[in-house]
Amino acid sequence: MFDLCSGSCYLSANMKNKTSSSVSFTNDSYVINGRQEWLLSGEVHYFKLTRGEWRRRLVQLKCAGFNAVSVYMPWNYHEIEEGVFDFSGHKDVEYFLSLAAEIGLYVVARPGPYICDEWQAGGLPPWLTRKKGIRPRTADRKYLACVDKWFDKICPLIEKFQMGKNGTVIMCQIENEYGHYGKFQEEKYIQHLRRKVLEHGIYVPIINCDSFINFARLQPRKYKGVNLCCNFGGDGIRNLGRARKIQPDAPLFVTEYWIAAFDWWGRNGSAVYKDDASLNGALEIAAGGAGGLTAFVFSGGAHFSYWHGCSICSDANFMTTLYGPGAPILDDGLFSPKYQLFKNHMVPLVSAEFAGAGMPHVQEISPGVLKAVRKGKTAEFAFIINHSKEKIEIADKEKDQACVDMSIPAGAVRWSVRNLPLKDNIVLNETNCSIFCSEPALVLFGEPGKDGFAVIDNERIEFKIPADENPCHRKFKNLDVIVLNNNSVCRCWKLGLPGAATAIFGGPDRIEDAKAAGGSLALKVSSSSKNSFWSLQDGEIKSFTPEFKDKFSGSEIFLADIKSSREFPESEKNYDDSDWYSARQPEPMAFFGNGHGRAWYRTKFKVSHSGPQMICFSGACDRALVWVDDNYVGIRGVHSHLGWNVMPSLEKGEHVISILVENLGMFNSGAEFDIPLCEPKGIFGPVWLNGCEIRNWRMRPGTAANETFDVWQRPGPISQKWENTGSSDLKGPVWVKGALNFDEVPEAGLRLEFGVNAGKGTVWVNGFNVGRYWNLGPQQSLWIPCEILKSINDIVIFEEARMSPSKLRLDIKAFGYSSEIKLSCV
Repeated sequence: MFDLCSGSCYLSANMKNKTSSSVSFTNDSYVINGRQEWLLSGEVHYFKLTRGEWRRRLVQLKCAGFNAVSVYMPWNYHEIEEGVFDFSGHKDVEYFLSLAAEIGLYVVARPGPYICDEWQAGGLPPWLTRKKGIRPRTADRKYLACVDKWFDKICPLIEKFQMGKNGTVIMCQIENEYGHYGKFQEEKYIQHLRRKVLEHGIYVPIINCDSFINFARLQPRKYKGVNLCCNFGGDGIRNLGRARKIQPDAPLFVTEYWIAAFDWWGRNGSAVYKDDASLNGALEIAAGGAGGLTAFVFSGGAHFSYWHGCSICSDANFMTTLYGPGAPILDDGLFSPKYQLFKNHMVPLVSAEFAGAGMPHVQEISPGVLKAVRKGKTAEFAFIINHSKEKIEIADKEKDQACVDMSIPAGAVRWSVRNLPLKDNIVLNETNCSIFCSEPALVLFGEPGKDGFAVIDNERIEFKIPADENPCHRKFKNLDVIVLNNNSVCRCWKLGLPGAATAIFGGPDRIEDAKAAGGSLALKVSSSSKNSFWSLQDGEIKSFTPEFKDKFSGSEIFLADIKSSREFPESEKNYDDSDWYSARQPEPMAFFGNGHGRAWYRTKFKVSHSGPQMICFSGACDRALVWVDDNYVGIRGVHSHLGWNVMPSLEKGEHVISILVENLGMFNSGAEFDIPLCEPKGIFGPVWLNGCEIRNWRMRPGTAANETFDVWQRPGPISQKWENTGSSDLKGPVWVKGALNFDEVPEAGLRLEFGVNAGKGTVWVNGFNVGRYWNLGPQQSLWIPCEILKSINDIVIFEEARMSPSKLRLDIKAFGYSSEIKLSCV
């Protein structure tokens, strides 16, 4: 038997008002406007979604019972060019924070400056490398001067939307996973960031996020004035116990609980975390005494354009465009099973009673099986964590509160509660059903057709769990009791917004939007069938059938009006590159551009004798397409068996080499002394022809002339000669363009499928760069956001290897039959 608490298992009577009256904390929980809150947060990245998706994803997070959203704010996304900040359009942080406030979600703001996140350079701008001797993520003056300018822009936005002002920001995180620096962590650096945040008037708690995974050099650390938070993917009780030893006097908040992984090109299969395991891990975190957790990531998204990072696992593990495979909300907006699992089983813990529960009393009740008990003011929450390899059964006499199924598979977690306070001082003593929510009504669920009961204020109520979609409704004093089965609870929703009281209703499969309207809720919903809905109104269950709009009838559209062009003017021998950047030796892409995407390198050289030649590069990354004179030589770099050597057979005389180099992703994690962030990309250092250096290079950023990096700008103009392609297969490199046409743009998950019909390249839809594809997998398609589509859509593809464009298709999975309803609240 052991306790994870330091001293008492119960709340400290002395609230530690270290920040403001709006947000403070005890040893075990955060206190917001005087109320203890257990934070169930979901990570949603505005920069991996289009602006029009933000509201839908935040509403769906709220509808899943979460009360907070956590969000990184990547520095390099907003300052692509040094000194030029952009917070417009898809980068409008203010709008994102205002949406969270409108929807009633607390915000954990995470402005870096370093964020990791499988994002290009971990959020650091590549232009930092132009500053000789700079040392990122340290107290280096050159680095801090750049960071200060970023904080001077982002911190006022966070300050404006703090809790107690115009918004709902309750925490501000500085840096990320700095413990990976081990003994090389610099206190001066962290304190500089903290002072800078405070100077901008941010008074909510300042936090950091450190990993608690098994890693030799890792040293999580508690810094003065900064609350230590954790990240990990499992083993919650052990990891929280370690964190409590470091920080006994502040809540243990798991800033990242990993429920959706990331993939890299060429990975053998997708890294989708198991759905049940993700829920079990979240429950173990609750059992272990955490004051809350962030499901990382709750919403998937995309590395649009060239924002892909590179994993520290290998210098060739470049991130796929798809981010967060297996997240509750997938990149294309469809739900995975995790959405319902978290909605149905975590909501009852988002309560002041559980937030007020002390640190757990933990004992091993059998080999590999733990029981953790957390006591609130009235209720007692008991968790059984089965770390053994066998399924176990819990006898009735051992149950603190019986559940429908207290057989616990290996690796699973089950929880129960007794004496749970409900409305009007009513108490749920016990029940043999699972609890969906406890306020403003008690909603229970269990196996269809089984006998159920609930003991409320020591009176036993018995009922039959419905076998169909219709809820069973009982009254106890002034309390509404609703009983559903395990299937119908998936279509039950509890939702309250600022300006509207809470509604409980059932029927829809999805909520697409929600707004407060004169004290009521105005909802846009989707359903897989034209079924009836129900809602709890004035103490009664009222059924109704809304007016449905038909869903999109098709399931796929093929690319039409296909044309292609093999002309690359920059590769031509006589191309005029006189206005390009020039240098004696080729320089990294960040020295003459923003360092992202692709860049051209050209130079002239003379051959003294006819025959085979050898051109060698002393420094180059990552992958290149090479032309000599007007002839395409092939691919060099990543996955080329020739490495970076070019061996053309040439006649004596002058020749031109043209090289289109691609930055496939900068390291998104690492320590500056062993894994250099913002590592050089492109060609850098001497290039040798038969042992003699080739000098006087010309360089220009961009795949095509005038290509801008802003992800919603068109790449071009592309004015080559276009030829009708029909059903022909094409060999790259080649430009392909076509059309996707709709009578009406569907509300659906839309994916442009490539599979074996393409090699590697980039796609623009109506000028929006939707990212890379690569037949290495595991990703075989690209999400196309509905927001960027119209009736007639222009598709432009840059293909490097080969393509069968007539076989490319847009797969359509409609969200369902849509309807708009208005509900009075309970």
